[in-house]
Amino acid sequence: MQAQKHLHAGHRSRMRRRFLTNGLDGFSDHEVLELLLFYAVPRQDVNPMAHALLNRFGSLPEVLNAPAEELCTIYGVGPKIARFLKLIPAVLIQTDHFLLNPSRTFLRTPSDLAAMMARRSTPPAIGNVYVILLDAHYTLLAVHPRASLDELDVRELALLCLDRGSKQLVLAECVDDPTAPLPDTRLEQLITLQGALELLDIRLADYYRFDLLCAAPRSAAKDGLLLPR
Repeated sequence: MQAQKHLHAGHRSRMRRRFLTNGLDGFSDHEVLELLLFYAVPRQDVNPMAHALLNRFGSLPEVLNAPAEELCTIYGVGPKIARFLKLIPAVLIQTDHFLLNPSRTFLRTPSDLAAMMARRSTPPAIGNVYVILLDAHYTLLAVHPRASLDELDVRELALLCLDRGSKQLVLAECVDDPTAPLPDTRLEQLITLQGALELLDIRLADYYRFDLLCAAPRSAAKDGLLLPR
């Protein structure tokens, strides 16, 4: 037990020296998360916790953007650790820095979406949809991946917006062919969702379709399919 304690202490010292020498260059998501957890969990091997969080949420940004109650479903993560993890993106936003980029990230064009998706560490699958929360200036606040658009409902979207203080969102769906005509059923679903969100003073700003390469996302708003507010 004592040997294991010294091993953990040495690991923490090595990780901290590595960060002080090179910053986060070369750190994987789980190593960055582990480094953060050192300060929330003073004496414990946090490697299994870091891996469990990433296995559940997919990437470091998605861990830090997850609701506190969902973080607490991971073994070993209690309210104290969840509050610490939620503090990090809040501080970055407060100091005009966004979680995914040292400068603000904006989402105004299909090219902006393509650049954002290209940075994601977990590649999407066909049918996956991303709920992208924005502020009034189209600054990116958070990205929440979901298995499909069909599993989303107005209540969940409203709660996600409430959690980040967002008044508008964009949906981005991975499809086989973004250039194909939007199916009538999908368009009806989006317009119904748009109307329901507007009743809650939340704007569905756009719906993008993109393929696995994310080369040229297609904007429903720019195609005139979504109703202007």
